[in-house]
Amino acid sequence: MTRAMARTIAPSVSLEPQLELLDLELLRLLSMRQELTRQMAVRRHEAGQPQFDHQAEFAVIQRFRELGPAGLELAALLLRMSRAR
Repeated sequence: MTRAMARTIAPSVSLEPQLELLDLELLRLLSMRQELTRQMAVRRHEAGQPQFDHQAEFAVIQRFRELGPAGLELAALLLRMSRAR
């Protein structure tokens, strides 16, 4: 490996711990989101309402749309995760 290659690799390696922390935080937040959507579905069911609110789901899609096509995929994944119990 040349010195130039080492200089290119070293800065990105030093950022890996920060990315790992972000990943852990994302996992924690996703777990919290799943629990909240589970609770909301239970409350809607108890109130005689549909378990899922399609307007709220559409709002999720709209929020993630700003990230482009990958944002739409992420929104769809979040919604699937919310429905998986």
